[in-house]
Amino acid sequence: MSEAEAGLDLVQVVQQLRRKEGTWVAWGLGCAQLQKAGHRPEAIFEQTGFEPALQNQLVVAAQVYQSLQDLGTPALLEHYQTRGNETLYELRLLSQTQRVAVATLALHKGLDSLAVREVVKAVRERSQFKAPAEFTDLPGDAVAFQCWRLVRQQDDLAKRSQLIARGLAFAQSESARSVLEKALLALTAAPAPKAPLLPLYRLEAVTEQPRIVPLAGRPPLTPETWAAVPTCSPEGVFGVLSVSAASQWVALPQWQALRQATDPVAVVGVGADLPGDTLDPTEPVLLVVDRANRVWDTLGYSFVETAGRLTVRWLPEAPEQPLFGRVVVVVRAPRILDEQVIKEPWQLEE
Repeated sequence: MSEAEAGLDLVQVVQQLRRKEGTWVAWGLGCAQLQKAGHRPEAIFEQTGFEPALQNQLVVAAQVYQSLQDLGTPALLEHYQTRGNETLYELRLLSQTQRVAVATLALHKGLDSLAVREVVKAVRERSQFKAPAEFTDLPGDAVAFQCWRLVRQQDDLAKRSQLIARGLAFAQSESARSVLEKALLALTAAPAPKAPLLPLYRLEAVTEQPRIVPLAGRPPLTPETWAAVPTCSPEGVFGVLSVSAASQWVALPQWQALRQATDPVAVVGVGADLPGDTLDPTEPVLLVVDRANRVWDTLGYSFVETAGRLTVRWLPEAPEQPLFGRVVVVVRAPRILDEQVIKEPWQLEE
């Protein structure tokens, strides 16, 4: 094409734009042609009336439209040939396949450019998060996944309901819809009962713990009576006393929970013997179970038989098997850095 012919062609392009002849796709291609020929956007605006921002939108949208021609359906191309340049402009950052998918979704749902911008954002965000397999690569499922992810971060019930409703409106696969429907049912379902806190007590100071001392009687005493008084030697971190081969005793502070117990019995164990993960599995603990309290209560822990052994369990529902008592307190050993310190008065005074 000669320079004269090229110049004549540009004049025709300017006239076409000035008269707004043809489709918006032709306007975008015309603006691109003028810019490529060296015309500045301000000069094009003076000649045609198309503002620089509108020129940029038309040029980019026309390029997006051309990219749809290989994969888009005839109905899709026919629709966007005469309208929707704002919508196609929002697809500029997507791949060719994604552009066709989002443009199709926008057509079927009648989305405006602002709604399409949000869909594009969801499509791009999906690649940044590991989505469950139920959410496919379809743009509607990308929006559904975005809503599902935000629901899990939201505490407000009304906002969670709005997010689920939006996700269901966009979900394109049955699997994604199923995930959101389960989330919706979880909002209306009664909350599952939570296990209560263990009744933990800490023996804070060794000097404040009771010490069981044998009683020899009232004087006068004979040497034989005095020699017959048993020796009490507390053992372990809880000071367990062995009175006979079949009888052991332990002294504990008069906590209110212990005073209210009718028939308390102590059991020595470790953190692993208790439900939950509050304690270190190897930490020594002392359980006190009230054998007389065999009434089920969801706010406490019970002593129940499991496979022939008595264990501590929290029962969210009334059990069919009989109970063997209720846990009154769980005692933790005192923190002692140096046991010799408490035996030296001069060190205590310092």
